[in-house]
Amino acid sequence: MSRWLPVVAAVLASTLMLPRAATAQHAAHMLEDAAEFRQALGPVYGNAIVRDAGGPPIPLRFQTDSGGVDALVGNPLLVSDETVGFDRRLAAALLGSGPLGEAFAALGFRLPETNLGVEVFETPEGAILVTRIGSPNASVALEPGISRPREIRIVGGGVAWIARIPAYTDLASGWYPGRVDVSVDGVPSLSVVITDLGPSSANLAPLDASAPGDGAGPALVFPRLPL
Repeated sequence: MSRWLPVVAAVLASTLMLPRAATAQHAAHMLEDAAEFRQALGPVYGNAIVRDAGGPPIPLRFQTDSGGVDALVGNPLLVSDETVGFDRRLAAALLGSGPLGEAFAALGFRLPETNLGVEVFETPEGAILVTRIGSPNASVALEPGISRPREIRIVGGGVAWIARIPAYTDLASGWYPGRVDVSVDGVPSLSVVITDLGPSSANLAPLDASAPGDGAGPALVFPRLPL
């Protein structure tokens, strides 16, 4: 962490030197870029293992939706589904193809176009810098330059919910999550591990509930989808 302090300090200093309107415009552009890339993927099909903390692995075959993933086999993960736990709805917000602002609205929160600063985000490949956008109660962390979402943070009712993407798959130019982890007040609550992806359900391997659910994403490298 200490080796990143000079880098973070330099980026923060440059951000603070920008006029308020410029930082707001930068945040808006990052959210627009994220929405453009997420929507440009088109339908993505996949297999996943969904697991509650301490629970058994549940297989899911899905097709991406603007608000999450529709289930071809298993139970869908949709940000608007108020019949399921909030952790599943948070995971859906990161797995869907729609704009992040719409996902936050479905969760009952507003995502302001406000740049909150730069943070260090730990991944299996090492630490990276992310830009946090939103408010203290509702925010998203995006990778600078490419605007890939890495984390959603929601604070409400004295509870802090965090959904993270520790790793992306090799599909869709690296734009689809390989895993989503959700925690509540720092305690793991849910994991969704993608085990296969393809441009259609016919390209997917057989759905296997015994597939490993503790990795960072697919064990195989699949052909990239065009954007």
